Amino acid sequence: MLAILRIDSSNLLSFARTTLAAGLVLAPLFVTGDAGAVGTRTFVLDTLDKMSGGDLKGVSVSSDGTVRAGFTLGSAPIPDATTVFAATTLTDGSTLIGTSPNGKVYKAVGDTITLFGDTGALAVTSIVQAKNGTIYAATIPDGKIFKLSQGKADVFATLPDASHVWALTRDKNGTGLFAATGPEGKVFHVEANGSSSVYFRSTEPHLVSLALADNGDLYAGSSGKGQLYKITGPGRATVFGDMPGEEVKAIAVGKDNAVWVISNEYGEPPEPPKRSAAAGRVPAGPSAAPKGKPGKGQLHRFDAQGRMERMMKHDDTHYMALSLDDKGAPYVGTGAGGRVYTVDDAHAVTIVADTDERQVGALHVSGGKGFVATSDPPVLRRILGRGGPDAVWTSKVLDATLRARFGTVSWRSSGPVEVSFRTGGTGVPDATWSGWSNPITGPAPINATARYVQVRARFSRDPNATLAEVTVPFVTDNVRPVITEVNATAKAGPTKEPVKEVP
Repeated sequence: MLAILRIDSSNLLSFARTTLAAGLVLAPLFVTGDAGAVGTRTFVLDTLDKMSGGDLKGVSVSSDGTVRAGFTLGSAPIPDATTVFAATTLTDGSTLIGTSPNGKVYKAVGDTITLFGDTGALAVTSIVQAKNGTIYAATIPDGKIFKLSQGKADVFATLPDASHVWALTRDKNGTGLFAATGPEGKVFHVEANGSSSVYFRSTEPHLVSLALADNGDLYAGSSGKGQLYKITGPGRATVFGDMPGEEVKAIAVGKDNAVWVISNEYGEPPEPPKRSAAAGRVPAGPSAAPKGKPGKGQLHRFDAQGRMERMMKHDDTHYMALSLDDKGAPYVGTGAGGRVYTVDDAHAVTIVADTDERQVGALHVSGGKGFVATSDPPVLRRILGRGGPDAVWTSKVLDATLRARFGTVSWRSSGPVEVSFRTGGTGVPDATWSGWSNPITGPAPINATARYVQVRARFSRDPNATLAEVTVPFVTDNVRPVITEVNATAKAGPTKEPVKEVP
């Protein structure tokens, strides 16, 4: 009979000695040694995923796992809203923010937020300023464009057969507008007097993004099959790109006529928002992932010859916002995690901002300044610069799985970096954890016993300092063996040949 024993133990030697003392015979599966010894293991943080798993305040993390100074962000909460759908910087330097569920537009001067206009719609989806300074706001789900001034929101145009106005951009003259709409997938041209005409009609249910090139070519992105259209005149269009997923969320035209596009894959096209009786909630639509589940986002670049190149991809979050800085570098805001990424020509991806909010609804970066507008809760975060005295990298909580003795923490760095650590017995740091240690500038022993450890680093002394490859060795407790299950099965014997009778 064959016996099978299941053992839960970090020390098989103890089990071997126990069973031998009981007179059981074991196969020679154990190597003799010190029963009290458990091997040293090490936490090694050396990749983008590992180094970005915690809190990134004023720091960035690049593809190779290097931490350095990132965006330093302000914080100005936006009242009476849950979601930011749109934001733009005006010529006077102030910022207008379009929100839902009450369709209000707020103005930010520094960190001071005031109500600028109330459209009474469900959501303000796009805001543009015409060449003459007039401000327009697109809304859903009533197919209206409003003209805004301080304290006033007047209906400027109601587009026929369009319940959703998703995006606005100025025309080449800067006096009229193009409007991307649904549910019939049309682009309207709206004159300065408010009259409108259909400029392009697609076969998609919704056109949700627009961008105008310097030569007058108009790019439009759809929600449905994720088509990117190039429109060269009234009714004249080609499919410029058949993008991955169901939605072309945003388009930007940069230097050398490069076209940048973010697209999202949800598994099925998002349903457009409708008015809801649930206060403070906006149903999912082409500007939000279905049922709040993250989609998959991709960033592509088309060069001047129309050749497409994928620059960045995330399978754990969709993309919500796109901005090109004054040098043509792209910045992308995510729909899960509230982060801002950039990528260079070598496809090196860098997290430049990590907000406390769930989603980045709008984004503008220029000259090292700009804003990150977030949702859940809605906050306008001005980009104040890079680095600074509050730039702090904090690792994720590292779990040894058992109580452990932590050894010497070490790292690779250039420039002065101050490192601290703390330990505790809960997966989420609370009052039972130790306080942060005094800052150290070189490897030092932690000399603490706990299950969890966390490391942080400050970059306050040198904005050009970098941090990489943080290591923390540890040895867990030696836990006694426990037999959790014993099974016995009959061992098959030799097969006997039948006896043949000889006549």
